[in-house]
Amino acid sequence: MYDITDPRNAIRVVQSFLLEISYSTDGFPHIAIDGIYGPETQNAVRIFQSRNRLPVTGRVGFEDWNALYDRANLGKQARTQDPVLLPPSLLPLTPRSSGTPVYLLQSLLLSLSPLYSDLSRVRQNGRYDPDTQSAVRAYQEQRRLPPSGIVDLRTWQAIAHDYRHTGAYSPA
Repeated sequence: MYDITDPRNAIRVVQSFLLEISYSTDGFPHIAIDGIYGPETQNAVRIFQSRNRLPVTGRVGFEDWNALYDRANLGKQARTQDPVLLPPSLLPLTPRSSGTPVYLLQSLLLSLSPLYSDLSRVRQNGRYDPDTQSAVRAYQEQRRLPPSGIVDLRTWQAIAHDYRHTGAYSPA
């Protein structure tokens, strides 16, 4: 992280916030991180202030800094969020399913097996075999979902959520 007691580093931090915001905001300028508070940075600050109902001064005060920080972090979270692991159009996964979607399901179930003991029997073979169906049913029971053994949207969302939020998943 930058030492913000140095004015050039503080400017770089503001510029990094503005750049991050530009990735997730249509029509927001992409600016260079150069430590120079020139017209490009000042214009981006004005645009940010205007869009966030802050006094449009082109300078960054305490309120602006906090708003920039918050908005940049929200933008970064949205930008780095794992993409949809499996499009809903490929659901449900049933005993007739096979291929990449089932292989992905099996991979996620295996990664969650330290949390849900009944998932360890799954083999990654891309076939929705009886072990996979049994593991899905056990997962559904433990998560208090209807224990159908079929991966519908609700079950898939629960599996993906657990995968992303239990330490099994680590974004690059």
